[in-house]
Amino acid sequence: MKSEFIVTMAVLALAGAARAAEAGSITIQADKPGVATSPALYGIFFEEISHAGDGGLYAELLQNRSFEETVPVEGTTLVDGRCVAPDLPHYLGVKNSKRRPNGQPWSQPWKFESPWPAWSLDGAAELSLETQTPLFASNLHYLRLKLAQPGAKLLNEGYWGVAVKQGETYDCSFYARIAGGAGGGVKVGVIGGDGRELGVAVVAGVASKDWTKYTASFPGLGNDAKAKFFLQPLAAGALDLDMVSLFPRHTFKDRPNGLRADIAQKLADLKPAFMRFPGGCVVEGATFANRYRWKETLGDVAVRPGHWSLWGYRNTDGLGYHEFLQLCEDLGCAGMYVCSVGLACEFRNGDFISGAQLEAELQDALDAAEYALGGPDTKWGALRAKAGHPAPFPLQFVELGNENHGPLYNQYYNQFAAAFRKAWPQLKLIFNGGTGDTGPEKGVQNVDLFDEHYYKDADFFFANQHRYDAVSRQRGYDVYVGEFACNKGVGRGNLRAALAEAAFMLGMERNSDLVKLCSYAPLFFNVSKLNWPVNMIGYDSAVSFGRSTYYAQCLLAGNRPDVNLAHTIVWPAAMPAQYFAALPGLDRQAQEIVLRLVNGVEQPVQVKVRIVGARVQPQGRGRIITLSGKLTDENDEKNPECIVPLCSAWQAPGQEFTLDLKPASLTIVRIPIK
Repeated sequence: MKSEFIVTMAVLALAGAARAAEAGSITIQADKPGVATSPALYGIFFEEISHAGDGGLYAELLQNRSFEETVPVEGTTLVDGRCVAPDLPHYLGVKNSKRRPNGQPWSQPWKFESPWPAWSLDGAAELSLETQTPLFASNLHYLRLKLAQPGAKLLNEGYWGVAVKQGETYDCSFYARIAGGAGGGVKVGVIGGDGRELGVAVVAGVASKDWTKYTASFPGLGNDAKAKFFLQPLAAGALDLDMVSLFPRHTFKDRPNGLRADIAQKLADLKPAFMRFPGGCVVEGATFANRYRWKETLGDVAVRPGHWSLWGYRNTDGLGYHEFLQLCEDLGCAGMYVCSVGLACEFRNGDFISGAQLEAELQDALDAAEYALGGPDTKWGALRAKAGHPAPFPLQFVELGNENHGPLYNQYYNQFAAAFRKAWPQLKLIFNGGTGDTGPEKGVQNVDLFDEHYYKDADFFFANQHRYDAVSRQRGYDVYVGEFACNKGVGRGNLRAALAEAAFMLGMERNSDLVKLCSYAPLFFNVSKLNWPVNMIGYDSAVSFGRSTYYAQCLLAGNRPDVNLAHTIVWPAAMPAQYFAALPGLDRQAQEIVLRLVNGVEQPVQVKVRIVGARVQPQGRGRIITLSGKLTDENDEKNPECIVPLCSAWQAPGQEFTLDLKPASLTIVRIPIK
């Protein structure tokens, strides 16, 4: 866990000024290990929503860099200012009335302030969007900039600001060709809100009539989170431009085409066991033609066509399938790829394919596994090796479909799963039954994990911390809680949400012989573009922060024991016991009992702890870590550390002792034993 949010203190008093009149108790039987904790339990789930990638994790600073933002949604037709999907049967019925209330195909408003969103002019010049002779056929649009005389600047606002930092190096690249005049130098850089140039470089000799790539670098000369990028031809004439890009030199692991370092580091601090990608509804698409197509996200970013994210904006796919797999390796976690099974999102158009088209889609999914795992002698493994990674990537899970259900999904799942089981038997296969928890129907085969989703209020998560205690272990498959979040009545993600989720997560951990994986969703959001009410990690152009939920998961994942321990908990009748949770476990390597406690009310609570079956080491180096505050407290871009964990050295006085839990708190107690 990062040192910036751990405060070491000599002694930490857990109690507030007031003390509870009646104490709860927990007896821990240290010599009676129970269920082994799943080592893969805590993971992360990425989906391109709320500018999670473009304008977030992906470090590109310029928006609409290839001028394709206004390209209509794949598989739709423009009609009277709307992208209208084809009037095809819904996979849940001919024209499913529940999913198409008006009996009409899905459509999306399609209006923009200009033909080149995020770009503008400062000075006298003309702009036009052209398609006649594109740089690449996969990206038809480019921008033509005409100047009767030099002086005008082409500006890009970035993702609600281009953040520039003093001393940071920035790498710019663009493709250009002369479309009129003799050409000349081109000045690029960033300009602050006060008009001062905060970084600048001059590219000489931009004079070719053929598309040519130009590069430049410059240091940041100041700090401004809301700066703008500029490109300024130094000669009159006409200049065609495409793929205008700006990256900070320093990215996560310093990789080219890399990830924003501060945001990616927050992922690393979560210590995720796996990463799910690329979604979510993005997998299926608003129409089948709009689905995620992994092969189009490989190779040169200038060639990648990108696609429209059904959350309302175009995705560059700069953070593509290869980059996802590379990130899994960099984080030391397993990869989980979610593939389309030929069904568009049921909450959008819901159209589907069959026959030869479905066979091609199945082969496409198998090819994705080969790209990750195949040897360099295979077609797609060779392409991975050519991209600089001859060794296999850590892909371990494949989820077939997303929030699908019904007879056709069952049929398609069986077809895909049988092929995967034969071709890649080492992969764990995940069946996704939508937002219910009924499990696969009879006749569905080759299911290793069933994916359940829960978006509920805090009371649901507190009340369901024992949800899995009595679930049969004889069903033939395990559980993956693939999407869960307390997102109702908790602001944009306050401490009450985190504590409710922590209680639920402890319930999953207690039952991790059944619940093998879980991942909170959504993971990311840009504060200027919110598609979903509550998320885990937020940011603007310069600052990133974790919600309370982020720190709760950091604490649980970073203090996950090897096994649970038998224990008995007694809460006084006067206490609202549903708002409390406790779970002890054993960390064998550290020889420590790890006790996790949730106090979901805004008053201090005493808990008497008794340990039997092992000798507490009074001179051992124990620790107490606490996440606490007011239930309504939230971290945000203006106060990113309103709630952070506090850690202290602590010594248990003996076999029995009393803990005073802070109001509204998650407490981790590590107790050395022998």
